[in-house]
Amino acid sequence: MAKPRGKASLPQESLEFFKVYIPSLSHEHLRIPPAFVKVFRGNIPKNGILRDIRGKCCHVELEEVEKNVFIKKGWQEFLRDHSVTEGDFLVFRYDGKILFDVSIFGRSGCRKEEIPDIDKTIIRVKREENTEEETEEKLTKSPHDYKKRQLESGNDRTENSAFLHIPRHVLKTENIKLQNEMVVRDQKQRLWPIRVSTRKDGRQALAKGWTDFWKANNVGKGDQCLFEFILRRGRITKEMHVQVVHARKRPKNPSRS
Repeated sequence: MAKPRGKASLPQESLEFFKVYIPSLSHEHLRIPPAFVKVFRGNIPKNGILRDIRGKCCHVELEEVEKNVFIKKGWQEFLRDHSVTEGDFLVFRYDGKILFDVSIFGRSGCRKEEIPDIDKTIIRVKREENTEEETEEKLTKSPHDYKKRQLESGNDRTENSAFLHIPRHVLKTENIKLQNEMVVRDQKQRLWPIRVSTRKDGRQALAKGWTDFWKANNVGKGDQCLFEFILRRGRITKEMHVQVVHARKRPKNPSRS
């Protein structure tokens, strides 16, 4: 007896692909392997969902460019939220519609630990060695429910840039514990080992290694640094994401005619 004909389904293994994360190639967007594109059968979804092993979802947009398909809008957010670093191995499993289940493996070959909560704190960089001024404070909610605190203070590149103090009340209010040895990730996904210095009065600062970050990212007077504290169990952080927002250059005074 002949079986009824229907739409042929692809074997499950054909609905999977992997990518090794290389920042220079995949920081802004992710190119889906050309051999996998045939799975879409010409119907490339404009919107997709990346779901991690905990069930947390990140909405992304897919775009076809010259027969290549890229995961674009939302991809950088996924990288930040999941602390994806160079050399990580990502396995994507497609449900045939819009959902991609993503498993992330580190260089060790093991699945990366659970994704931590993230506190986002905005601090304008301060370069006065023995003072800590806070001229404005505002607590708001971002679209992704990050805790965001705005602190404004002065900054001068000509002063000693070997230390960056983290305001004590931020650590106390959010119950954040800094490890002595930390890693700072910049906008280019580069990692910077940083040592945390604790003073007798309890103040903590990013010390050894901070100067390297400072110089490489050309942090100058009036610039802001957007800090994301990556919190793990016990509110302990050993990694921070830092985005430098450069101040606008003031126009030179025009010469009088």
